[in-house]
Amino acid sequence: MGALPTQSIVSLDEYLTNPEYEHFEWVDGEVIDHHVETYDHSEIQIACGALLREYLRSNPIGRVFSELHCRLRLDGRIRCRLPDVCFVSSARLSAGPHHEGAPDLAIEIRSPQDSVHDLLQKTDEYFTNGASLCWIILPEEKSVLVIRPDRTVRSLRGDDALDAADLLPGFAAKASDLFTLLQERRVTTPSRDPRACAPCGREATRPHSERR
Repeated sequence: MGALPTQSIVSLDEYLTNPEYEHFEWVDGEVIDHHVETYDHSEIQIACGALLREYLRSNPIGRVFSELHCRLRLDGRIRCRLPDVCFVSSARLSAGPHHEGAPDLAIEIRSPQDSVHDLLQKTDEYFTNGASLCWIILPEEKSVLVIRPDRTVRSLRGDDALDAADLLPGFAAKASDLFTLLQERRVTTPSRDPRACAPCGREATRPHSERR
């Protein structure tokens, strides 16, 4: 997710009750816009959620969410993060509309505005608040960084098995499975007719200069 401040300080109560902030994070009083604006980001988010949902159909041990409001505590301060996709075990589901603490598995997809360093710092926040595993998905590299609570990092790609540690027993997927929709879209997207007139898309039967 991108991280660009959008306005001045707002209260936590306003952030949690104002529907305009539904898809925003809240960090030290600042509302942070996600900027999830690319095809790749959205399709990876769908693919990731679908893999986890399929696993949970046969193994009902928790729930999968996208952009779940997670209320984190860091040195007495509250931060509200929205991981792109996450898994929360049944035992850790909160009773209220927002999740207290980090999910068991937090998944962040790098947007063009993100740096890996910033995303790794965000995983520190998740681990401090009870996460068992984090994935950082890198669309351009078609790879996945798997981070454990001891902060060890593994880079996976292609046919490498996605590491779910002991969190999701029997979970089986390859790193490349997260990027299948991207490959399908690029194969099926029709090429533009060179005779078409951009941006209107109509066939150009005469040069523009000759049209009246």
